[in-house]
Amino acid sequence: SLSFCGILAGEARAASPQADVSASSGTEERDAPANASAEAYVMPSVTITADKRPTEVQRTPMAVTVLTEQKLDDAGVKTVDDVLKMVPNVVNFKALGEGSLMSFRGAITSLGTKTSPLVMYVDGVPVDTYFNLDANLMDIERVEVLRGAQSTMYGKNALGGVINIISKKPTNEYQGKIPFFGESNGSYGAGATVRGPLKEDRLFFSLSAQHDYDAGWLKNRSNDYNDERTERVKALLRFTPSEKSEINLHFDYTAGRDGFYPVRYGSDATMRTTMSGNDYQHDDTFNGALHARFDFDLATLESTTTFRKEELTFLVDYHELYPPPISDTYGLSKKWNKREEVTQELRL
Repeated sequence: SLSFCGILAGEARAASPQADVSASSGTEERDAPANASAEAYVMPSVTITADKRPTEVQRTPMAVTVLTEQKLDDAGVKTVDDVLKMVPNVVNFKALGEGSLMSFRGAITSLGTKTSPLVMYVDGVPVDTYFNLDANLMDIERVEVLRGAQSTMYGKNALGGVINIISKKPTNEYQGKIPFFGESNGSYGAGATVRGPLKEDRLFFSLSAQHDYDAGWLKNRSNDYNDERTERVKALLRFTPSEKSEINLHFDYTAGRDGFYPVRYGSDATMRTTMSGNDYQHDDTFNGALHARFDFDLATLESTTTFRKEELTFLVDYHELYPPPISDTYGLSKKWNKREEVTQELRL
């Protein structure tokens, strides 16, 4: 497979030069080599919110993998599955009907409760179901992967760990980004992001949209591909009424329309499948979150209100996938799954 990708980005003004600090060796100047430099460059620190407050990653007392926007772009990360491939000790298998069967540090997906050992938070919205384990990765500032049990801090079945996805916050600078990619098998994707101020120092916005098409690799008897189409939109409204208060309103919507699943009956290596061209998997996911923070000097009050709605339908025709008597027993398998959840968190 041959592929290309690119990113066009622009800002209202050029970035400032990298800061430098003077370094002293603690010895007299005559003891230093003649070509020694008096300047040293310091890498910028990475601030995360893994323990519910801003801290430097090196000072956070937990096992954390931080994937910054630059790392995600360099690795060509497009989906949550791509993120999981970059996390040690994670084994993830995509099952029929958009299910994710996962193992992480000994914790596995629970088919009884339909939950995953890794709880994902999308701008504060919890996702612990093993269906629709997907998220909008447009305009992301960073992804924090907390390894090990996090139930004390996060609750919500976080037995194996937490994936914390944080979007970029808009500022007084107008910024934009146009990512795109293409592959030799006909797959492609394109999107756009714009963010900036509606009222300087007070009201800011961010809008993103993206379309991805995966042509797939397997063919069935009618030469149909197991193609996948995904549309995503995201919006963020940020309000700062004062220097000690901030309110953020977040929305995102994802629609997935997939063809037959890439599986085959038998053990021979082939790019053809017996899956039916009538098979499909459709999923729609909506996330909404309202974050508010008020600093009272002695303490800070934070509120997070979230709403998530997900709907999944899929059809699998077993008549062509399995021979009798299995196909006679199962015939057509069709599922409709709808889930809604509201959460409220207060922190002082």
